[in-house]
Amino acid sequence: MLSTDGIYDEIFDKTLATLQKIFRVDLKKQRIDSVHIKSNMRHLGRIRLFAESIRKFLNNLKRHHRAHFDQLDKSLTGHYLGKNKESVFAMVKPTKSAHTLNQLAEDVFHLIQKFNGVSRVNDMHSFKQLNRLFHEPTMSG
Repeated sequence: MLSTDGIYDEIFDKTLATLQKIFRVDLKKQRIDSVHIKSNMRHLGRIRLFAESIRKFLNNLKRHHRAHFDQLDKSLTGHYLGKNKESVFAMVKPTKSAHTLNQLAEDVFHLIQKFNGVSRVNDMHSFKQLNRLFHEPTMSG
């Protein structure tokens, strides 16, 4: 993962250096809120990771274990598999990112709890990814 491998900072620094050259910006006059941009980028990256992992799991569950999929609340499945699924998480305002990330973590937790012990579902690669995503300390908070 980007944040655990330290790649996150390197990517940000290289991007910043490139933009500095292109726009001829003096970083000595850097604004304080640029620190918040870095923090928001991290949250928005996690949001995308959570949303995509949930979407992938739900698609696989629907395809391979339809009876289990049909037991899920339609508002949950519609949120991730509906027509506007991409725009829901792409348009998160930075000020709402912590709340959105919390909601996504709750949805992952709900799915893990619901299917914990269902061996056919637990063996799915996408379920294992959800579990890992939720339990890795750097990703869930």
